[in-house]
Amino acid sequence: MKVIVNKKHVSEGIFPLFKARSTVLAKDKCDTFFAWYSCEIEGYSTYIHEDYFEDGKLTIDYNPTELDAEPGDILEVVLIKNNWLYCRTKNGIFGWIPGGNVKTV
Repeated sequence: MKVIVNKKHVSEGIFPLFKARSTVLAKDKCDTFFAWYSCEIEGYSTYIHEDYFEDGKLTIDYNPTELDAEPGDILEVVLIKNNWLYCRTKNGIFGWIPGGNVKTV
């Protein structure tokens, strides 16, 4: 599925790929996005979907990097987790973007 960005999104930074079984210190449940938590992974503060950790460990390899996106950018959706989409840009860059910032092409 392809989407077009209709609202600019600025990334909170670039993160490494965290390997499955990495320790996750879940903090607060996100008030804005269902099933997402603020957390710490290997000293990085970020967010994680509840499907990606269990008993304080990552269940999959995970990269929380968000995309920098401008209105008009076309993205290919790889995965949807509640209201967040994991997408690929035309340049092959992968990252997350809120679903409210895009519309279906």
